[in-house]
Amino acid sequence: MLRPVLIVLALATLALAGCSGSTSTDHQVVEIRDSNFNPSTVNIAPGQSVEFHNAGSLSHTVTIHDPAAKQVKDTVLTPGQSTSYTFSGAGAYHVFCRFHEGSGMAMTVNAK
Repeated sequence: MLRPVLIVLALATLALAGCSGSTSTDHQVVEIRDSNFNPSTVNIAPGQSVEFHNAGSLSHTVTIHDPAAKQVKDTVLTPGQSTSYTFSGAGAYHVFCRFHEGSGMAMTVNAK
């Protein structure tokens, strides 16, 4: 009698373990490819990081004006390279590629 109860409890524990994953992470990943940021909008909490990965065949910049930190981050990424930035304050941040902004290569990071 005890064995079936233990089996049921073990199966229930496994089922619940699959449902307990957290949707909150300490960073998001943005893929750069074909003169686009994907996704084009990221929502994070202040203090979280966004990683930018150049998965395309062209060089791009990740240019961010951060008024809260009173700085501009401008990083050139060749194909295969990545960079990360922590958005310290709340607000909407304009992120763009200096090389391709004229063709609409931009995105928004909302830290709220």
